[in-house]
Amino acid sequence: MVEHFFPVAGADPLTRIDRTRSGGSSDAIVDLAAARQFLGRRWRMIAGVALLCVVASALVLSLIPKSYTATAILIVDPRTQKVTQSDAVLGGIGSDAAAVESQVEILESSTLAKRVVAELGLDRGGELTEPSAIEHATESLRGLFGLAHREPSAAEQRERVLQRFSERLRVRRRGLTYVLEIAYSSGSAETAAQVGNALADAYLADQKRQKLDAARSASGLLGARLDDLRGRARDTERAVSTFKNQNGIVDLGAAQTLLDREIAEQSQQLTQAQARGAEAGARYAQARRAMAAGAEGGGTLAEALQSSVVTNLRQQYAQLGAQLADLRNNLGPRHPAVGAAEAQVRTVAGQIRTEIGRLAQGLRNEAEAAAARERTLSASLDRLKGQAARRAQAQVRLAELEREAQASKTILEQSLLRQKETSEQQNLVSSEARILTPAAPPLRPSAPKTGLMLVVALAGGLVLGLGAAAAAEAMEPGLRHPGAIERGLGVPLLGTLPRVTASRFPRDRGGSRVGGQVAGPGHVRLTGDSREHARFDEAIRMLALPLHSGSGLPGLDGGVAGRSGDTLLVTSALAGEGKSTVSEHLAEMFARQGRKVLLVDVDARDARLTRTRRAAQSPGILDALRNASDPGNFIHHGTVDAISFLPIGLARNDSKAAELFFSPALGRAVADLRRRFDLIVLDGPHLLHGVEGRLLLAHADRTALVVEWGRTSREDVRAALDLFERAPGSLAGIILNKVDRKALRRDG
Repeated sequence: MVEHFFPVAGADPLTRIDRTRSGGSSDAIVDLAAARQFLGRRWRMIAGVALLCVVASALVLSLIPKSYTATAILIVDPRTQKVTQSDAVLGGIGSDAAAVESQVEILESSTLAKRVVAELGLDRGGELTEPSAIEHATESLRGLFGLAHREPSAAEQRERVLQRFSERLRVRRRGLTYVLEIAYSSGSAETAAQVGNALADAYLADQKRQKLDAARSASGLLGARLDDLRGRARDTERAVSTFKNQNGIVDLGAAQTLLDREIAEQSQQLTQAQARGAEAGARYAQARRAMAAGAEGGGTLAEALQSSVVTNLRQQYAQLGAQLADLRNNLGPRHPAVGAAEAQVRTVAGQIRTEIGRLAQGLRNEAEAAAARERTLSASLDRLKGQAARRAQAQVRLAELEREAQASKTILEQSLLRQKETSEQQNLVSSEARILTPAAPPLRPSAPKTGLMLVVALAGGLVLGLGAAAAAEAMEPGLRHPGAIERGLGVPLLGTLPRVTASRFPRDRGGSRVGGQVAGPGHVRLTGDSREHARFDEAIRMLALPLHSGSGLPGLDGGVAGRSGDTLLVTSALAGEGKSTVSEHLAEMFARQGRKVLLVDVDARDARLTRTRRAAQSPGILDALRNASDPGNFIHHGTVDAISFLPIGLARNDSKAAELFFSPALGRAVADLRRRFDLIVLDGPHLLHGVEGRLLLAHADRTALVVEWGRTSREDVRAALDLFERAPGSLAGIILNKVDRKALRRDG
């Protein structure tokens, strides 16, 4: 399939070149069409690299031994069981994150690893004792260098076993929970499960062992300390007793001493004595007043009232008084019976006074005795208070000794109680952790992860394939993809010409016609399949459309074929790209359209058209320039398709032929030819190996740059395009020549 591209109306190719090279932004971040074309061209390489990576990964995975991973799940319960009121010797694990992470380190410790290895006999044979692939390789290298093989010692072998065990073990905490996972990988599913369960059991046993050892240690320390505490308690109590004896302190209990009791009793007795003395004194004073009042006043005494003698006498005194009153009333005051009665009354009254006096004397004696007792008790109390004052200083020291004794006793009791509690706690040891899920033999291997590795290999292979395809794309020597010309170079692509076969045969008419890409002496004509001829002719016809103004296609109003005397320069960056063939076929196509076309060979270095048209010995344009003559004199007016041909001339063999292109005569010659022909097609020299082609750019209305498909490098094309930036001529676009249709279709 042949592709053709046309410039956009009003867009100057040089402006497009400048914008592309100066880093102008594109409307699309990713060119999906370019990506599709790239994948279409390189999908076989990408798929091949990806398939190779997948196959290589599958082979490697088949050689890697399978590994099984069994997982046991533990939970660390921060809650502490409260079996007794006393606190445990070794507290719980704790609820903070650091405490839980510490359990992970304990599970990964070498201590538990040694116990599990010894319990399961992993150090007596098996995968942990076999050397690894790296160790095998190390020994092989030692053998290559002639180093003697050294057998590891028993300690080194144990250390290697523990190291391999640690490499296969993985303990982790599930998020922020108290759940721990113990995962162990082994070549045997049963071994992996056994190791996981054994490590979990060893951890629980280690927790219980720690608590039991702590309880035993505490109990032993307390037992050894009790003897010392007992001796200290005895010494302090003995010191208290000795101090009491030395200071005569008798402790009666209830924080009271004998002296304190004596003082209290003396004080009480003194108070009572003082009360009794006051009472006795009051009674005595009353008795004295009663005696002064006579027999009648004495009757008011309490003692008199209580005395039977006084009571009888008072009764007699009353009776005699009554009789005396009767006698006085009956007999008169002077009667002797009245006198006798009065004498009896006086006698009884005297007896009453005598008895009251005796009672008063008793009260006096009682008051004096009470006063004497009061004085005695007061003196005794003062003496006891003096003793108490002297013993107050001793009480301070005694209090210190008693406090020390009490403290020693308290510590002894507490230690004895704690020792008993810790002894009992040895029978109540439990672990804060427990097994939630024991490890079971896995049904599928955990490594290698065949599916995941193959997917990764496929992804990596695709990435490598894309990289390799991009590298191959970048390393291609020439332009192969039409779409890359517009995007990469910023220059319109006029069209593509297919590669066709060619043969040479002489022509009997004066005109010349070249029909392929194989140059040489004689006329070149297309041969082979007629479909090739049709495709090539169609490509030339489509190629001429962008240069013709009458087609109505966008951007063709300024074409070189739409005005009289226009010039079209056909050139290339390098030699051998088929520019002469393209220029001749374009001239033929324009001539078929009824134009008066002149084909001029201005390639002094090659002059291929001059040779193929058998005009090598004919004068031409260079001769006209050198001699300042009319170039029309050297035109070969052909009879084939009305194409006229102007050869390069004999002056091309002159060493100074290149200087003729600097001559102002070149401009005059081109102007003269413009007046005679509708279109002048200049077959110019290649641009990068001489100055002639660069000078001709100023004399062309449009220039077509022929690039050989798959041969001319991007650097050469960019170097040729740089010349257009300094030339006033306008670049029409690029013609991609000698395109392999099958390869182009295959590459997308």
